[in-house]
Amino acid sequence: KELTGCHKINTAALGNMVPQLHVHVIARKRGDAAWPKPVWGAVPPIAYDKKELERVIAPLREKLTLKAP
Repeated sequence: KELTGCHKINTAALGNMVPQLHVHVIARKRGDAAWPKPVWGAVPPIAYDKKELERVIAPLREKLTLKAP
């Protein structure tokens, strides 16, 4: 929430479309295109351009990286 400014975080463990289990972690903001319903199928997906994608991913990687004590 600190990095995204979201109001809620949804998590889902799914494996019905691919053979492996995987977990979705979705930052949600009030007023997003699907709020308050599930995000799947609410609107067509939109691809990030490379610079925007890196702007979003870099701070997440930093926060999620384990640091040696």
